[in-house]
Amino acid sequence: MACATPIIRSVDDGESPAVITDFILAEVLNFLHQKAGHDAAVETLEVLESSENITIVRITDPQFSAGKALFAKYPRLSLVDALTVACMNDLGLTDIYSFDSDFDGIPGITRRDQPGS
Repeated sequence: MACATPIIRSVDDGESPAVITDFILAEVLNFLHQKAGHDAAVETLEVLESSENITIVRITDPQFSAGKALFAKYPRLSLVDALTVACMNDLGLTDIYSFDSDFDGIPGITRRDQPGS
């Protein structure tokens, strides 16, 4: 979590507004539910939904289809990662905050692991 602190601060301060998909949200909440418990997951959901600097988007059917194609094309991407790339492509987004190097080398995507990187 310490590595993510500058990213969280940047989003909280409005310097780097964030877009997350419903699939990413589910991954985060499932992880928290397992590691920190139900209350922590519920609290995090409420904080993310109420944040002015975070937009939660639902993966559309066309994005899901495009994500499946990316999932088949790039074996290193999980389905959720592939859906994220498809959504980013559809929304015209190029930068992703992630510590997951599987995004490296995906055309049109620049992975950042800290603000301003």
